[in-house]
Amino acid sequence: MRVWIESRQRRLAVSRSALRRIVLIALAGSEPAPASADRGYDAVSLVLVDDRAMRGLNRDFRGLDRTTDVLSFDLRPARAPGEPRIGEVVIAAERVLVQARRYRHAPARELARLVVHGMLHLRGFDHQRPGDRRRMRAAERAILGRSAAAIGQLVTAIEP
Repeated sequence: MRVWIESRQRRLAVSRSALRRIVLIALAGSEPAPASADRGYDAVSLVLVDDRAMRGLNRDFRGLDRTTDVLSFDLRPARAPGEPRIGEVVIAAERVLVQARRYRHAPARELARLVVHGMLHLRGFDHQRPGDRRRMRAAERAILGRSAAAIGQLVTAIEP
């Protein structure tokens, strides 16, 4: 599995190796994906952006003219046989900091939660209905538990 990590923001300095470990743990998760999912990926990218960039993505792809915390994209949904399947998760660094304060936990924990959340969407999880939401939250908790060592190394600095 290839994992690309790119940071297009200046608020969080992160360990790319810790991010990569969390991505791989989330994608390999032992939590069964929904029955309708066909979500095997050959490569994924994880991009950290600022609120302005995230607002533009949310407006362009979801029709919502406001920022959000995480977006997931299946970049090659209708691929030819043998063509690699690629997914992308985009996270707003400023939302990480705002939500970490709101939920009273460390920015590293919130960033990891959003990484896992986005990767679960790539695996076919959703949270629109209560039962789906419970399954997704349980999967998030399990993966975050297995990612504890990487979470401890995740955020190396926070800029004002």
